Amino acid sequence: MSRRALLAVCVYAGVTLATGSPGQAQVRDPVPVTDAMLQDPDPADWLSWRRTLDGWGYSPLDEIDRGNVDELRLAWSWGLEPGVSQTTPLVHDGFLYVANPGNVVQALDARTGDFVWEYRREMDERLRSSAQMRSLAVYQDLVILNTYDAHIVGLDVRTGGVRWETSVGGDQEGYTFSSGPIVVDGTIVAGMTGCGRYRDDTCYIVGVDGRTGRLLW
Repeated sequence: MSRRALLAVCVYAGVTLATGSPGQAQVRDPVPVTDAMLQDPDPADWLSWRRTLDGWGYSPLDEIDRGNVDELRLAWSWGLEPGVSQTTPLVHDGFLYVANPGNVVQALDARTGDFVWEYRREMDERLRSSAQMRSLAVYQDLVILNTYDAHIVGLDVRTGGVRWETSVGGDQEGYTFSSGPIVVDGTIVAGMTGCGRYRDDTCYIVGVDGRTGRLLW
């Protein structure tokens, strides 16, 4: 989806830099996302790119069915940043986390669409519309972002503030991310891109500690 994308939710019957920018709504007393929850999410949650680690992309919710789907009405909508958007929002404990083009992450109240916070990564504005990210990860009390300049960033789920940041390649080497991380047994697993340079030491996969951001392998 190009230009200004629109995030819409249907139901049945400010300028910032690389810090969190708060809205009126707040994430209060967040429920930490555990490894067990990632392996078997609550039906109301969507904790990974395809919801579960096996990648099924299936929701067990059954309130909406063939008998009432025609009664769906728009509840709220939210405009995303300009650029190409292939993102999958994550939902946990009533809040929605979405990766915008340009390495911008926003948190919204999933019930009302109210803005909670925003993280906007510093970068050359000429590159922002090209810096697309397909997904995020959530773990413990963090929202985890892979960045265009080959960093992994842990954001505080309450405020969007940076808790830690780890460089795993560096844009000076031509490495970047275009897909989001997954979390397995406490380890953030992320695959680099930058394979078009025809060298032996091009793409690779990294593992980062999900709590501290320390590079493991």
